[in-house]
Amino acid sequence: MKFNWKKLDLPQKLFLGLCALQLLVNLVWIVLDTQIPAWDQAGHTRLTLEFVDNWAQPDQNPKSFWQISSYYPPFIHWQTAIVMRFFGRNPDWGGFVVTAYCLLLSAGIYKLSNRLWRNRWLGLLAATLVAFMPVIYTNSRWFLLDISLLAFTVWSWYFLWQSDFFTRRRETILFALTVAAVLLTKWTGVVFLAVPLIFVLLKIIQKNLWSKVWRNLCLAFLIVLILISPWYITNFRSILAAAAVSTVGEMDDPQVLWSLENWRYYLWEFLGFQVGLIPGLAMLTATIIYFCKKDNPYRLLFGSFLIVGYVIFSFLSNKDIRYDLPLLVPIAMLAAATIIQLWQKRQKIWSTVLLVLTVGWLGIFYFVLSFNLLPDYQKAFNFGPFGWLDVINTTDTVVAYPQSDRRTNALIIEDLVRLAKGNKASVLVGIDQRTLSASTLHYWSQLQKFTHLTFIAVPAELDFADQQVLQGYLNNFDYFIFSAQATGVSASRALSNLELLQQYLLNNSQFTNQVVYEGGDGKIFLLAKATQS
Repeated sequence: MKFNWKKLDLPQKLFLGLCALQLLVNLVWIVLDTQIPAWDQAGHTRLTLEFVDNWAQPDQNPKSFWQISSYYPPFIHWQTAIVMRFFGRNPDWGGFVVTAYCLLLSAGIYKLSNRLWRNRWLGLLAATLVAFMPVIYTNSRWFLLDISLLAFTVWSWYFLWQSDFFTRRRETILFALTVAAVLLTKWTGVVFLAVPLIFVLLKIIQKNLWSKVWRNLCLAFLIVLILISPWYITNFRSILAAAAVSTVGEMDDPQVLWSLENWRYYLWEFLGFQVGLIPGLAMLTATIIYFCKKDNPYRLLFGSFLIVGYVIFSFLSNKDIRYDLPLLVPIAMLAAATIIQLWQKRQKIWSTVLLVLTVGWLGIFYFVLSFNLLPDYQKAFNFGPFGWLDVINTTDTVVAYPQSDRRTNALIIEDLVRLAKGNKASVLVGIDQRTLSASTLHYWSQLQKFTHLTFIAVPAELDFADQQVLQGYLNNFDYFIFSAQATGVSASRALSNLELLQQYLLNNSQFTNQVVYEGGDGKIFLLAKATQS
């Protein structure tokens, strides 16, 4: 089918313009950015490089291929590895792949919103609101899994709705494929599939459609099961073990489940960092207006989805600004629906005010925060028992970073290669900083194809206060990296163990200095056991 620009209406042309803007700005940002990938970004890039190397020299044990990524499924790693296989081992490819999924996300929101409300302007507005959210475009430039997960989730909702309660086989199959893609990106995606699926199944019961749809439902279930089983069966035990650790809250997460701090956490993140106070309040106001009007459809569906998702992630002690991203999509869609409805009902003043406070504010800060166009400035208010909340913050820019940490990582790897002399060596990393950690060092060694080096982070689950536990654990390693000034970020679960390790290495003659580096946070030491010096 030939593309004809002239036949497109204005909302369609503006949507394509939005996608072109997202693509251009992300590509410019990725080219400008010089920072070494941080914790998770480095980890995902390393896993991708391992897949690239595995395909170049396949392991005879097929099980090991499925276990390269044993915590999160490898669907996005595979795709990025294919790009690297053909176009080179450049770590920036991860950002390019995620950018493509950012565009797919915008397309999904546009299609879903237009499908639900039959209004292209509404679809355009909803897609624009999500695209200009700081948490969305920031994460779309890093090699993380959350934007891809969100894109697949939105498209699964779209095909679920298009299946007309599973009566259409083609759309049912597409729904199954997107569900499999969700589960092969992150297993946490099941949370965001449950409510829409339960809603549709209840409607099937209500409409007495089981006799018409059971074959399609069985087919969808079989497709998902076949596609996800190899990885999940192989890694089932490791998922359970890793989840037991990762669900534990970090040091700066709320520590008391039933505290006000815990239950307002994601609301505060939404208003402070995910969207921003001014546009966030405007979107919440528009969403509340939508729920208050009796003639608006989908109130039960969206209300249930938002409440269930918020409660589940509030119950988890480990919290992150990225975990609840799918909750932002219905808020943007409902806000867009309210703005469009107000305009259609000739309440154009209120519609314009909401439009300016959302799209206008977010659009300006899309460029300000991306490219640091304003001086650093932060203003926050203390709301008493509700805590501090940012009103405006331009200090946390997401543009290019200095290269000092990249140099430190490279020097450490270079010296370890020299010291190990080609032999396998295990290294305990007693530093857990953004761009200097076990994850960044492991990434850098994989990038340079020094696969005989293994880097391990200090565990949080062991009790290093027990000297026997600490000494016994250290016996597993050949080399040790730590800083006399800096250990981990304040949020690190292993912070107390990092500090105990630091003191032990400083005061124990069993270890000898091999190299001392001048890092951004002070001197960094590379030690070895005394017998190796």
